Amino acid sequence: MLTNKQKLGFTLVELIVVITILAILGTIAFVSLQWYSESARDSVRISDISRIKTSIELFKIKSAKYPDPSNAQVITYNEVEAWSQWTFGDSTFKNVEKLDKIPLDPTTNKQYIYSTTSNRKEYLLYWNLETDDFVFNSTQQAEAWRRSKWKARITWRYNWTVLKVSRWPTTSVLAMPTIIAMTDSTTIEEIVANNELVINWSTGTGDTVVNPENLVAYEWPTENLATLEWQKALLEWLQDAYSWTIMANEESIANILTADPTNNNEVSARLFFMYGEKLSINLKIFMTKFSS
Repeated sequence: MLTNKQKLGFTLVELIVVITILAILGTIAFVSLQWYSESARDSVRISDISRIKTSIELFKIKSAKYPDPSNAQVITYNEVEAWSQWTFGDSTFKNVEKLDKIPLDPTTNKQYIYSTTSNRKEYLLYWNLETDDFVFNSTQQAEAWRRSKWKARITWRYNWTVLKVSRWPTTSVLAMPTIIAMTDSTTIEEIVANNELVINWSTGTGDTVVNPENLVAYEWPTENLATLEWQKALLEWLQDAYSWTIMANEESIANILTADPTNNNEVSARLFFMYGEKLSINLKIFMTKFSS
C-alpha cells in the first residue's frame, strides 16, 4: 500500500520548473527562427538591389543615362527639374534587361525606391534591412513609417553632397546630400525648409540634414568657377551649409569641413576630388589646372 510520500506525480514546484524550462526553450527557438527569417529576407533585399544596380548600369552603357523611375514625381528648384523620384516599377522594369520580374520587398511587397538626377547621369536606390529602427516605403505617394528593428539603406551613383541645377545663364550648386524626399512637396525649397529629406541610417527624416539658410552654395554662371577666388568661396559656402548638420561626421563632408580655404592647392584638390566630374566638364578642366 502506497503511503502519501510514495504517491506518483509532480509537485507544484516541479511543474513550475518544467514549465519555466519549456518557456525558455520555446523563447530561444522563436528568437532563433525569427532571426533566421529576418536574415533570409535581408538576403533577398541585398540580392534585389544588386540585380537592380546591374540592370540600370547595363541600360546606362547602351543609352548613356539611367532609366527614369516609374510614375516619377519631379522635384524642382527655381522651376527647373532637379531630380525625379518614385520606384523601380513597371515602366523602369520594361526598359532594362537581366531581370525576369520586378523586385519587391519581401515583407511589404512594395517596389524599391528609385531616384535619378535631371540629366539621368546619377541615381539613388533606397531600401531597408531588418536590423535597426527605420523603414521607408512608397506606393502612389511617398511615406515614412516606423517598424521595430528596421533601418534604411541607400546605394547610389550620386555625388552625395551637392546637386547642380542649370537654367541658362545661371548654374545653381545646392547642398543636397540625398535625392529622395518623403513628402508631397515638389520643390527643393519646401522640402528643405520642412526637413523632409530622407537621408541614411539613424534618422528617417531629414531633420538638420541641410541648413535651409545655406542651401544654395553657388548661384552664378558656371564660368565664374574658373577663378580660384570663386572656388574658395564655394568651399566656404559648403562648409557653412554642413557645419551644423548631422552630416558633419560623414567622410566626404568631413573632408570639406576640415579643408583650409586659404590653401590654394587644398581648395582645388578637395573640390576636384569631390565634385569635379559632377558639376560640369568645364569645372573639371578648371580644377585640373589648379590641382596639377
